[in-house]
Formats: sequence, structure tokens, C-alpha cells
Amino acid sequence: MRLFLFWSITCILLAGCSLPQPFFSTDIKGERTSFLPRFFACNGWEDKNQDGIEDPEEWQGIKDVFWYSETVTFVGTITKPQDTQCTAILKSPKGKNVHTEEFLCMDPSGIMKVFAFSVAALVKENEEGFWKMEWYAGTTLLNVTTVKLLGQ
Repeated sequence: MRLFLFWSITCILLAGCSLPQPFFSTDIKGERTSFLPRFFACNGWEDKNQDGIEDPEEWQGIKDVFWYSETVTFVGTITKPQDTQCTAILKSPKGKNVHTEEFLCMDPSGIMKVFAFSVAALVKENEEGFWKMEWYAGTTLLNVTTVKLLGQ
């Protein structure tokens, strides 16, 4: 039993707490379709079919633990009325605002915002630990995406 727990925990840690990539659902006809959560963190996006559209299968390394040598990319899809003032705030483990960006929701059907950071740079300038990207529409908190950034 102890050996099983050890290997289970080791596999989770080595996988970087990866989530299924991409996520799948079954439509009314019984066909599998892929989708993404509205807010998540990953390593980045690669336009594999060169169409300029962020297909669910093109997001790389969706997970919540990132190593020093990686890039952490926060992705948020916000569906609010047009011209809603939105904000994304990246906070260090001690609560320091490291990056703040304001933007307008230009399309009520949804706007996708992507923010990429070098884990090495964030950890070097601040610290390793649990980082948070807070997503706001006006003063309303929409989501907190939490990731663990690890040093060397």
C-alpha cells in the first residue's frame, strides 16, 4: 500500500499536475468534441494547423505546476457586455502585484486574453510558491487562477 501511494504521488509530481489536454465532452449525436475551461494556465499555444485560431488541442501543457525553465501562460475567456472594463492582476506568493493589465471586453460573445511569463524571471525577481492571476470585470472578481512556480 505504501509503495502504491509513493508511486501515485511521484507520478502526479512528475506530471506537473497536468490536466487532461484538451478536455472532451460528448455532443447530442454522441460525438466527442473538445473544449477548454474559461480560465486556465499552460505553457503556451502552437498554431498547428496555421489558421490563426486557438483550437483547444493547440494549447500546450495545461497544468498548475511550472518549473524554473518553463513559461507559464495564463488564459482567460471573458463574456461580459461590450465595453466592460476588465483587469488581470498577477500576484506573487506574498500578495505583491507583479503585473496588472486593463482591457475592454470588445465582444459580448467572449474575449480571450493571454499573458505569458518566464517562470525563471518571476521566481528570480520575487519568489517561488503559489502565484495567482486574478481576473476582474469592473470590481467583480471573475476567477482566480492559481499555479505553483518552482525554482531551480
